[in-house]
Amino acid sequence: PLRRGAHFVSRSPVLLAPSCLHRSARTWQAVVRKRHRMELSSAQTLGEDLNLPLQLAWIGNSFVFFNNMPRMLATMLKHHHTNLRQKHVLVGGQGLHGHSHDANVTKLLGQQDWNFVILQDQSSVPGGADIEKFAESVACLRTFYAPRLPRADSGKVILYSSWGHKTGSPVLDSKAYPSFETMNAKISEGYVEYKKVLEDTCPSLDVIIAPIGDAFLLVYQAQVAAACDPDDQDSLFCRLYAPDCFHPSQLGSYLAACVFYGIITGNSPCTLDLADTPWAEEALNAETKRTLQQFAHSALNQ
Repeated sequence: PLRRGAHFVSRSPVLLAPSCLHRSARTWQAVVRKRHRMELSSAQTLGEDLNLPLQLAWIGNSFVFFNNMPRMLATMLKHHHTNLRQKHVLVGGQGLHGHSHDANVTKLLGQQDWNFVILQDQSSVPGGADIEKFAESVACLRTFYAPRLPRADSGKVILYSSWGHKTGSPVLDSKAYPSFETMNAKISEGYVEYKKVLEDTCPSLDVIIAPIGDAFLLVYQAQVAAACDPDDQDSLFCRLYAPDCFHPSQLGSYLAACVFYGIITGNSPCTLDLADTPWAEEALNAETKRTLQQFAHSALNQ
């Protein structure tokens, strides 16, 4: 078993997020610019002999709804005989600060006692390239989120520590984020700071970092160690990304979902059923899933 997480029983939704794996880079960028909001609740029950549902709230952006990652997670939890009820506020390009001014987020956090609340910032902000935006995230974590998040005796807070863009972020800040490795490291450091802010503000919070960027890094390092070019379009690392080089492909979303599965259940992602992915595209075959499960397991146990 993994170090993180606990066992819960829950209920699962039917989600309607876009799956855009084959779209051109221009289309991907158009999707990002369009503000998507999804507040979706339970519409489907998974498993039998269930007691209380696992209540999970997502507050994030396109890094969640691309490839319908919540549905991936629900399918994984079905394997664990766990039923999941999810609700969401997901807005393309939105960060923690913007969400803190959204009445839908206030309503979501006030609706019920969540077993898990997953928070995700805009992908470039935690790395601190824009000092003002990073400070805004820190401030709203302290003043808006901490008072509204579930306490340790009823639930956990998961920080979605995302990945560096495939080639860094030359458009946003080439000096701050010149490469994947640099951007990934700074994002990870930012989420460590976010965790500290929440725990210092409210010691009764149980805050967990989902090390998804670490999982991407392990894939990258494995490619380098095998004398493979990570930037080759056929490499596993490159295939974690959508054509725009920063959103996840279906493989990248699956890797992230494996990390969340490990945190929520306390079980290794390597125990997942390789066949139980009816939504998967051909690229996500059994061999690739097993490899990604192993990388998720390693990231959770570093």
